[in-house]
Amino acid sequence: MGVKAIAASDLSRRQAILGSMAAAAGATVFGNFATAEDSPKDGAAMTKGRINQTVCQWCYAKMKVEDLAANAAKMGIKGIDLVGPEHWPTLKKYNLVG
Repeated sequence: MGVKAIAASDLSRRQAILGSMAAAAGATVFGNFATAEDSPKDGAAMTKGRINQTVCQWCYAKMKVEDLAANAAKMGIKGIDLVGPEHWPTLKKYNLVG
């Protein structure tokens, strides 16, 4: 028993849309698997250096700038925005931009 080929004229619009949605969902689910080479080593951030993200200091006002900078550097974040000049040496210490 084989699979019967379906001509495009035999498909309803609803079947075509549902088939397209199923294909897109499958591509999304199966296209996002990371390989062993992509996984971070020793708790390091997973980064390929293509995206340069920063955080705003005021979002983490309850956290000391020193702690925020240390954690941001560990995660691969490139900088901390909206910090005063008094915190620039801390950013430099962790190779972050302000």
